Amino acid sequence: MFYSIFSRVSDIKIGTRVHALATLSVIAAIVLVAVYFAGDRLVAREVSRQLEFAHLAQLSQELRTGTLQMRRREKDFLLRKDMKYAEAYQDEVSAVRKTIGDIAALPVAVSIEAQLKALDAGIERLNNQFGLVSESYTKLGLNEDEGLQGRLRAAVHAVEQAIDTANLDVLTVKMLMMRRHEKDFMLRGNDKYISRIDERRREFDALLKTAPLPDPVKTELTRQMDEYQSGFHEYAETSKKLEANIEVLSTIFGALRPDFDVVFAAAAAGSQAAEAELTKTRGWTRQMFVYSAVSVFLMACALGYVIGRSITGPVRGLTSAMRVLADGDTSVDVPNTANSNEIGDMARAVEVFKANAVRNRELVAEQALQDERARAQKRSLMQNLADSFSESVRQIVGTVSSASTQLNGMATQVYGSSQNTNEQANSVAAAAEQVAANVQTVASATEEMSVSVAEINRQVARASSVSGRAAAAVGKTTEQMQALAAMTDRIGEVVSMISDIASQTNLLALNATIESARAGEVGKGFAVVAGEVKQLAGQTSSATENIAKLIEEIQQGTNAAASGIGEIGSVIDELETLSGAIAAAMEEQGATTQEVARNISEAAAGTQSVSSNIVIVSEASRDTNAASTQVQSSAEELSTQAERLRGEVDRFLETIRAA
Repeated sequence: MFYSIFSRVSDIKIGTRVHALATLSVIAAIVLVAVYFAGDRLVAREVSRQLEFAHLAQLSQELRTGTLQMRRREKDFLLRKDMKYAEAYQDEVSAVRKTIGDIAALPVAVSIEAQLKALDAGIERLNNQFGLVSESYTKLGLNEDEGLQGRLRAAVHAVEQAIDTANLDVLTVKMLMMRRHEKDFMLRGNDKYISRIDERRREFDALLKTAPLPDPVKTELTRQMDEYQSGFHEYAETSKKLEANIEVLSTIFGALRPDFDVVFAAAAAGSQAAEAELTKTRGWTRQMFVYSAVSVFLMACALGYVIGRSITGPVRGLTSAMRVLADGDTSVDVPNTANSNEIGDMARAVEVFKANAVRNRELVAEQALQDERARAQKRSLMQNLADSFSESVRQIVGTVSSASTQLNGMATQVYGSSQNTNEQANSVAAAAEQVAANVQTVASATEEMSVSVAEINRQVARASSVSGRAAAAVGKTTEQMQALAAMTDRIGEVVSMISDIASQTNLLALNATIESARAGEVGKGFAVVAGEVKQLAGQTSSATENIAKLIEEIQQGTNAAASGIGEIGSVIDELETLSGAIAAAMEEQGATTQEVARNISEAAAGTQSVSSNIVIVSEASRDTNAASTQVQSSAEELSTQAERLRGEVDRFLETIRAA
């Protein structure tokens, strides 16, 4: 399965694989961002819900505080009987009802909507009931000068003034007792004080009838007492209603307590539930993000592994094949030549390199064989030439030496004969004939030497021709080596292009690393993938550098081989030059030999002249003696030159054989 995956991926271009890896990284980032935002949205919703419950708890606390303030203003009004507390009570009622409205407007308050409506209605009833209480207090009188208290006080003060004027202590006592029952009722609210006031009134009326007062005064006192008594009864009735209204006020507030408790409990329970749900949502979001990150990381690692293996595997195989080729083993198979990507291009380039290496090895072997054949042929030719030339030169030198010896002897004989020219004319004639024969022999030897020199010239020309063919073969080999160097240069350009691609891949990985660093925690997984891509790019760059080094070594070896072949060509050129020099020397030798032959011919002619003019010789014996002495000296010189020629030829032959 993995092999199938690798084989399919290996056919894709490296750039496409890198782009696929980058696209996967972008998709992974998008997935992580989507998961993050989805979780953040859920958390935000739960946070909003928690804030609503927190607001509900805050409003519930304000509601609790507002209701307590209502009770406080109520108690303040009941104790201090000051209308500012009633007004403050109205303000607290407005604040409480507004708080209830704010609570009802919250979406989380749907479950306590009925309780809120009941509370709002109850607060309204409390407000109405408190209005009745405040009206009753106002009617009773907030102080002793207002309301029914002021009326009672005014009435009783009028009666007390009238009684004080009449100086009737008995009526005054009854009046004071009625005032005492009034105060007791106001303080205690007991109905018995109402009946006691009525009893004291009857006693007051009985005493008034017997009092020594005019009837108009009695009528006025009776009217005033009636007004006082009616006012007290109205006060007592109002006071009873006030107590009932206050009781109703407490009852209404007590009836609202369960609703308050439900609202407070809902706020507390909702806050706790919202907090728990928020914690749960955050945990779920964190868990989903971790799962997504791990999944994306595993997918990225898997794809990165597949892509990395699809690149490094062929590169390793190609590197191994190139290393084997660099070691000189051309039997290795170059892998991945069928791929249609950059690896395939490199493999085909290496295949060309392998073919060139095989061809180069064949050319080197063929050139070595040709060189060996040329050297063997040259050695054989030089050996034959040296042997032939040595033999010919030895024969010529021997002949010349013998002739010079004979010539020396003849000169000696001519010198001796010149002493008795006249006496031995016949002997001189015979000697002249012998000299003529010897000169003819020398002439023949000289002709043979000319023929040998001509043969040497032909052999040297043939050697020069062979050297020219060898120089042409060396030139062709040099051109082939230069073509091989050009091929290695093209391979170097391909390796340079691969190195540039690796550098660009490294730069893209670096940019990816920088972007992942900017992304923070989200980009850590991408940073790991980017680091692996960067490492693969570095390995590719290192492999291409090794290839470049191997190609450079091959180029150096190729250049060295070309240089060596050039040096061989130079040696062959020098050999060809030397052969030309030998040919020129042999041509000079031939000219010298011809000159010797011409001289010998002239000597023969002279000998004939001596034979024909023996008489003149006899007459000129003195001159002949001198000439024979000179001939002897020349013969010795000729012998010396012959030995010198033999030494020079021996050295020349040693040089030829050594070459």
